[in-house]
Amino acid sequence: MFGLKPAAAELYPLKASPPVRCGLYDSSLTGGLIRGALPKGAVERDPEEFRALMEKGREWIREHVTNIRAGIIAVREALDDKCPECEFFDLCRVGRRAAAAEVRVAQ
Repeated sequence: MFGLKPAAAELYPLKASPPVRCGLYDSSLTGGLIRGALPKGAVERDPEEFRALMEKGREWIREHVTNIRAGIIAVREALDDKCPECEFFDLCRVGRRAAAAEVRVAQ
């Protein structure tokens, strides 16, 4: 789009304290993007692999946008035993709903 070429895909985890800058970087472009060392947790990939990973991300987004537009937005637990380990556990209400249902059944 607009003839621009992505140089990185950065993530800013919500729970990190202090804030952490990390992400995926195109090794052919990091010299003009980052001064000094890459951020801790950064992953540098050759241009071909970087483009492939970016396309995989675009496909994931397209799939989920299509589902949302089609009304497929059901929330479900994918890996019950992994929920407490999930970095989004504090934001997710699925586990809390399941726990509340178990309390109601026990009463």
